[in-house]
Amino acid sequence: MHLQRPEYERVMLGIEDQGIGIPVSMMPKLGEPFFTNKKNGTGLGLMVSQRIVEGHKGNMEIESVQGKATKVAITLPTAVQ
Repeated sequence: MHLQRPEYERVMLGIEDQGIGIPVSMMPKLGEPFFTNKKNGTGLGLMVSQRIVEGHKGNMEIESVQGKATKVAITLPTAVQ
């Protein structure tokens, strides 16, 4: 996990793993309600996370290389003083 401030008005939180990655065929479906590949999953986690980030005028980007890793970048505006 790392935190950056690429612009004065925004902050970026990056999360990266060294897991198995996400299949290309699944990438467009990420964040859709009730989409999951887990036996007991609800398919709501990423959807709720994206809505929270967007509700704070931010965005979430997910990059993945199957067989290698997944990166999530959350960018949010900083507080106005």
